[in-house]
Amino acid sequence: MKTFWDGFEKQAAKKEDKHYVRRALLGTPISAAIGAKKGKKMKAFGETYMHAAKESLKGTGVGGAGGALAGLLASAITKGKIKPQHGAAFGGMTGAGAGSVAGNLKGQFDPKATRLHQRYSK
Repeated sequence: MKTFWDGFEKQAAKKEDKHYVRRALLGTPISAAIGAKKGKKMKAFGETYMHAAKESLKGTGVGGAGGALAGLLASAITKGKIKPQHGAAFGGMTGAGAGSVAGNLKGQFDPKATRLHQRYSK
């Protein structure tokens, strides 16, 4: 009888990224720099760092916009007890922070980050 763990072991066996623990602990840019050949370490760090930064910036924009809309919605639901500008400002700041974190995590571990990491691994 097959279990969940059988599928998990099969996925782990064919996983191409051998340094996923190092990436999780140190982050993709530092892990890529550690694994890169001599003379390519700064380029590996720079490319993977910029990918994570771009994704973080995208997440900040999306999260901020979504948070501002949620703040306006909260103002409408409370029938003006929360001023619309305060709801939008607080929601936007909260959403931007959460979106930045989510975008950074995406930029560290998405398929493009994995390809960049593998490109420089020895």
